[in-house]
Amino acid sequence: MNVSDTSSTLHIQRWIPPAVAGRLSLVIGQLMLGLVIGAYLAYFAAHAWLVLRHPYPLDYGEGPLLAQVDLLRAGLPIWELYANPAAPPYAVVNYPPLYPLLAGALSHLTGDILPAGRLTALLAAIGCVGALTLLTPKPARFSGAWFLFPLFFLAIPIVREWAVSMRVDMLGVCLGLWGLVALQLTVGTRQPRGGRHWAALAAVLFLLTLYTKPSLIAAPAAGLAWLALLLLQPADRRPHAAPSAFLIVMLILGIGGALLFGLLHWASAGWFALHVVEANANAWDFDLARRFWTDVARLHWPLVLAALLSVLFITFSSTKNRPEYSSFFLLPMLYTLGGIITAGGVGKVGAYTN
Repeated sequence: MNVSDTSSTLHIQRWIPPAVAGRLSLVIGQLMLGLVIGAYLAYFAAHAWLVLRHPYPLDYGEGPLLAQVDLLRAGLPIWELYANPAAPPYAVVNYPPLYPLLAGALSHLTGDILPAGRLTALLAAIGCVGALTLLTPKPARFSGAWFLFPLFFLAIPIVREWAVSMRVDMLGVCLGLWGLVALQLTVGTRQPRGGRHWAALAAVLFLLTLYTKPSLIAAPAAGLAWLALLLLQPADRRPHAAPSAFLIVMLILGIGGALLFGLLHWASAGWFALHVVEANANAWDFDLARRFWTDVARLHWPLVLAALLSVLFITFSSTKNRPEYSSFFLLPMLYTLGGIITAGGVGKVGAYTN
């Protein structure tokens, strides 16, 4: 570097101190991030508006749900929807009743079933963003834009499509994420009674998740695994609410789930299990799963790369600089692991490749 370059650098530093320059670059980066997210949200809103106004089912998943909610609106009791499929109304209902009940209730406000079902999914997707915002610890840096990162959830291609489709998935994911929020509040409270209340709420939300779509076990499994790992910590480091929370969640999921299943099975004259269990127990084909994962690696490798970089960043940076992050980041990692395991279900013959 020659003398003129040195004098130019000193001249710039005189007008823009290093601290101000660093803060300015951070603000510029946050503004650029905001512009990118804003542009995508505008596209997402336009896509949602077009789909919500489309008067016909978009794929094979919307048609059966549309017919089921139509039967409920016509006065059919929910348990008769799960009756003998060889008798009227000749329906095979692959999912538990929570989503059809909510979509049917909302249809009385919208006046039509299909927009109500899609609006249910859209509200659930927005609810997912809210839950992710609460599940994301506020970092020491980038504090001005940390709340923008959960919005990237809407950038996932399948979320963009199913957030405005009459499908059960977004509702189930939303309930599971809010169950994890309640679970974090459980171990964060210092009041025993408050901890038990949050644990009960988490368990109920997990139960509703499973009664939206039984294969969405990632949130309940992650929550129980997280509590179990907390119990393995030394007594002086273990959250005082962890033991009772683990017991409450186990009891509500086990006893409540069994009672609800038994009640629906009895009310449907013994046909409920055929609809939600046996009708979904198709053969599993390794080639189907392999082709799915190959397509994921080819089409969505940036998402996979971003996830791996996030894990590395969390492991080697955040947990070192702020140790209190470690237990909070363990929960989303367990949730992601549960999602990866359940994603093997795409190898089931007849499964929707997503």
